[in-house]
Amino acid sequence: MAHWIEDLAARCGDRLLRVKGLVEVAGVEGAVLIQGVGTIFAPPLRLPPGTGGSPGSVVIIAHDLSRADLAEACAPHGVAVVET
Repeated sequence: MAHWIEDLAARCGDRLLRVKGLVEVAGVEGAVLIQGVGTIFAPPLRLPPGTGGSPGSVVIIAHDLSRADLAEACAPHGVAVVET
């Protein structure tokens, strides 16, 4: 997960505005909260099982960033990009 966040921040730069979501991490019980503003990310926070919801989607807010650019930063880390 750390490599994905580093790649995302490096490839998107100042086009990256906000990232937030709950993810599932292999070997970790409970959801992990990731959140960042711009290219600055808070340390991931493990939530105890049964609190804070269940892992799911990560919301990425960016400007002047194509879906292809975003997919290029995510695909090597097994992260799928869907547009909503």
